[in-house]
Amino acid sequence: MKFTGRPNTIRAKESMFRNWVEPHLSEDGSNLDEVVDVWEVDLQPASIKALLYISKEYVKETTGKELDIKQHVKRIGRSKQQVPTKALTHSEIVALSAVIEADDPLYLPFHIAINTGMRRGEVFGLHWADLDMLKNRILVQRSYYGETKSGKSRYVPISSALEKVLVAETFGKSYNKSKGKRSGSMVKSLFDPNPYLRAACKEAGIREINFHGLRHTFATLALEAGRSPVLVSKCLGHAAVSTTIDLYWNVTGESLDMAFLEAKQEERKEERKEWRKQNPEKVQELNTAARAVNAEMKENKERIRDYLIERYGSTPCMDCDKVFRWCAMDFDHRPGETKELKIGARGHQKATIQNIALIEKEITKCDLVCSNCHRVRTQERHNAKPQS
Repeated sequence: MKFTGRPNTIRAKESMFRNWVEPHLSEDGSNLDEVVDVWEVDLQPASIKALLYISKEYVKETTGKELDIKQHVKRIGRSKQQVPTKALTHSEIVALSAVIEADDPLYLPFHIAINTGMRRGEVFGLHWADLDMLKNRILVQRSYYGETKSGKSRYVPISSALEKVLVAETFGKSYNKSKGKRSGSMVKSLFDPNPYLRAACKEAGIREINFHGLRHTFATLALEAGRSPVLVSKCLGHAAVSTTIDLYWNVTGESLDMAFLEAKQEERKEERKEWRKQNPEKVQELNTAARAVNAEMKENKERIRDYLIERYGSTPCMDCDKVFRWCAMDFDHRPGETKELKIGARGHQKATIQNIALIEKEITKCDLVCSNCHRVRTQERHNAKPQS
């Protein structure tokens, strides 16, 4: 079977199909009831629901028939998922932080994740240009593999604890004084943080968690400290507040103080003001770097826009065969293609002259259509989706 979605999603679906669907389910799906019984012995409800939809795709691809999964989905949906505790307590975080040294490759990813609740791919996809130290926030606009999971960008606040980490020596090493700008990625290379995290947990004498558990920790403690579910949901990048509440509400069963994650607003202002007084040269350095990065990003967007207009500006819409101004044209990804970059009239954060080959590769997956026809296509695809 060929699956679509983000790289991690595709890998997960392929693994589920290979291990749970293909060995058990017949091609016509006639033994679905027996297979679901097998799944319920070892799997959680959320995993079973995912397998049901994969099974439906599998049967349709092999036989062309629609597999009826409504009753199973409805029944599984009422099951209460028994999720083991994934959130750390305050004391466990303190113990874990003490054993992760500044020269540890896990140091920066750990502090970003525990203080912002960002996903693993989003942490590794961060650039120094995404930091706004003056407004104390981070722009989350990409994952390491491409777009964010939701396809949308968002801002997350920088806590006082994270602010101290970012202005420490790690930040200084990533500033290129000779060129007068900060370098690209905050985390220099992609690596699997889970072995490092497990080793750190063992050294700290606490229960082991994976990197995604840091996201669970942030969300759970924020909610239990009385933070607005709406704000926590926005920080996490969830499409619906209900998702945040269902996943993270009352996981630890104890009320914990969130002061170690975010000081009061006035206190943070005073801390920043005091730091700026004591480090005027560093402040000037950061401001210069921010201006240089912003100017470079603006220049890159203008250059890539000019390149695309020159190359495709006179190309008519594939559907209506009319030529419109560039601002009214869209690159529409064809069904079945994996979207790794979002390309449009306004450019893209990865769209630089240096990686134009990456942009052209993405364009080969698309049709160039006008905005009106693009909306018609989107509506037709939505109407064509089977209602389950």
